[in-house]
Amino acid sequence: MVSFTASGASYDFESGGLRFKILSGTDRTVSVVGIAGKANPPKEMVIPSKVIYDSKTYDVTAIGDSAFQDFYDLTSVTIPNSVTAIGASAFESCYSLTSVTIPNSVTTIGESAFYGCSDLTSVTIPNSVTTIGAFAFSECHSLTSITIPNSVTTIGALAFCYCDSLTSVTISNSVTTIEEATFSNCDHLTSVTIPNSVTTIGDSAFLACYHLTSVTIPASVTYLGEKAFYDCGLECIYMQVKEPLSCTKVVSDKDLELCTLYVPAGTLEAYKKVDPWRNFCNIEEMEYSGISDVGTDNEEVLQFSVNDGVLTIIGIGEDQAIDIYDMHGREVYRGVSRTIENLAHGIYIVKFGNKAMKVKI
Repeated sequence: MVSFTASGASYDFESGGLRFKILSGTDRTVSVVGIAGKANPPKEMVIPSKVIYDSKTYDVTAIGDSAFQDFYDLTSVTIPNSVTAIGASAFESCYSLTSVTIPNSVTTIGESAFYGCSDLTSVTIPNSVTTIGAFAFSECHSLTSITIPNSVTTIGALAFCYCDSLTSVTISNSVTTIEEATFSNCDHLTSVTIPNSVTTIGDSAFLACYHLTSVTIPASVTYLGEKAFYDCGLECIYMQVKEPLSCTKVVSDKDLELCTLYVPAGTLEAYKKVDPWRNFCNIEEMEYSGISDVGTDNEEVLQFSVNDGVLTIIGIGEDQAIDIYDMHGREVYRGVSRTIENLAHGIYIVKFGNKAMKVKI
């Protein structure tokens, strides 16, 4: 077999306007690595699930590194269910790409896979994905929200940095580490759910998230990196960790003055002895027992409907008691009604049985 090289990517054959590299002759699998010869980059791309070469049928199981990098006019792409891996920089700088649906066959999203896709407004990450590479969605300036499913165990450094329009992030309870600068400079981020599976929040993880006004740091966290929440607009930090973490410059000087640090009941004196916590002007104790086991169980079949301050809950048994807490840990409702009225705007924790979920009113 003769392999060819063009634009830095080797390939074995062309089919349907695309170039392919054979991954396994035995399994008959290929990776799509670019467009054919003199073909113009398409605006709408459909990647086939199978291709025929030399009278043999091959499954398309991967999108190669830099396969469609710098295709500035590409607006949409259809990825087949046969694909399991999206390579590094596969769609980097596809400025006009507005949406992409990643099929539930994909397990890996490579480094910088969608870096600089500035018009990308929505992306669905399926439950099959286990790894999101570094810089994977960095500088996707139009992306407004992201939910990281329970299957994901690894999120690379700077994966979502400079996503300027991102307003909310839900991190699954399978993630243990939020890497360095993962969500830095997401300056419209107002809400982030950190599950109690997380043990490490890396350096600059949420640096310069100017509109992030409150954050709950779960009791599971054992390492909090330098400048993890530096230069944010924090008004409240709900610290559920009972043993004060020794760390450096977690927040900026203005937050030390303006932000209230809420620490677990009985730990105030301990926090007043440890940097940087002792430098907060406002430290208060609060009881976290009602909300200490909050997670983000995406597998729970539950729906919330919100209308004019009325919360309707669907998907819990009729006799199941419900407790609702505000973000200060205060109980605002207890009972079995599935319709709760007169809730002020804000984020609440709905607790039922041994489950707990957050909802925004």
